Amino acid sequence: MKSLTDVFRSLHTLQSEGVVVNYAVGGTIAALFYAEALHCFELSVCTLGLNQLEGQHLSNWAQKYSFVFRDGLIVVHGVPVRLLEQHDALQREAVGSAELKQYGDVSVRVMRAEHLVTFYLNDHHSRWGYSPSYFAPEMLDRTFLEVVLKSAGLLSKWRFWQEREHDIPSDTDRFRSKQQWNEENARLPVREKVWQLLQLQKHDLPLIAARRPLKWYEKPWDIEP
Repeated sequence: MKSLTDVFRSLHTLQSEGVVVNYAVGGTIAALFYAEALHCFELSVCTLGLNQLEGQHLSNWAQKYSFVFRDGLIVVHGVPVRLLEQHDALQREAVGSAELKQYGDVSVRVMRAEHLVTFYLNDHHSRWGYSPSYFAPEMLDRTFLEVVLKSAGLLSKWRFWQEREHDIPSDTDRFRSKQQWNEENARLPVREKVWQLLQLQKHDLPLIAARRPLKWYEKPWDIEP
């Protein structure tokens, strides 16, 4: 059975074979390197210089490796991958400043935690954003975060969010226990959090199906962590 390591290894060939100039894993999968696990059913890859001309490079790349290419998604070893070309200055900066993270025996480019928080504050529904409350505090470089937020015009929004988060509710013990639980889960090894994500997919899918029709790619990933 394939693993997420194999998926990350395949992403490298997008750049080495000239399909994209640069890329970075974003969204929920990127957040696994800094925060607790939440479910998702696609892996977001933010790109620069995605070449969709001259013979449809992306389609050809998928066909070369026998990956299904449908509705803008490429199913890489059982994982639906969505490539998203970045045009906004902040998004392009996030791809350019992504960090190399080790996963198994593969290095993968991952968006920095500070950019994930910035996208969340900019748009709570952004596919790249992730609430700061899910991160272990030491995972965020506060100085760099403020530089990014200031550049994006979101510094005042960030300070307002901080003030709101520090308003301790009446049920103080319960709040602190939940906060501690979030932080402890955020510090787990990434591979363990990937295992949690795979379990969440199985658990949450029937709940989603009860509310609406499932999309064709919404199903548990048939991979190992």
